[in-house]
Amino acid sequence: GASSPSPTCLPAPSASQPIAPSVPSDFNPQRRHLLAIATLGSLSPELRAQALGGTPGQPMRLVYFDSFAPFSQRRSDGSMEGIFIDILDELLGKRLGLTLQHEGYPWARAQQMVRKGEVDGFITVPTEERLSYTVASQEWVTQGRFTMFVRRDSALRERLAKVRDIEALRGLTLGSYLGNGWVKSRFSGKEWDVSYATSRSHALKMLAAQRFDVLVDSSNATQAAL
Repeated sequence: GASSPSPTCLPAPSASQPIAPSVPSDFNPQRRHLLAIATLGSLSPELRAQALGGTPGQPMRLVYFDSFAPFSQRRSDGSMEGIFIDILDELLGKRLGLTLQHEGYPWARAQQMVRKGEVDGFITVPTEERLSYTVASQEWVTQGRFTMFVRRDSALRERLAKVRDIEALRGLTLGSYLGNGWVKSRFSGKEWDVSYATSRSHALKMLAAQRFDVLVDSSNATQAAL
């Protein structure tokens, strides 16, 4: 029923995307360089000292979507956990000796904080819009897959199983959540009918209530939310 969604997962076209660390484009250039080379392994003490720069002891503030399990999510005590946090703790914390401060927010707000230079960076898909105000690492930290979700009783299941490109989705009503840059970058314009919910959980409720035909979202994160 509509009150208890049980969407079926169907592979989305052209959906594998690199996910990389990004920092504001006006970020401290020494720290920007450090972030870009973080995945290359250990640094000499001289290079590490040069890369750190800034105020000694000042933590690097990193923001995340606070409801994006298994990649990033808020614990009951308010701290952050997940794959993204583990990756940056290893690369920037253990290997480079940086003090990190992990913070979680609704995803649209977190991105605005990076855009305004209020925090030091995030991990996300490097879309054209995000690259307009950040400098992205050349190294991926992981790869995500975006997937189409429909109600189990949807008449579209057979049609969507044959989709091989985004153009095949024209004419359908799509759903997502605020801050989903991957969806925004590919389904913008008057020719697309996209509804944005305030959160992933709200988007799933809208799908269950048949407010739109297809939810386009991260496969792992949406499966974790079901």
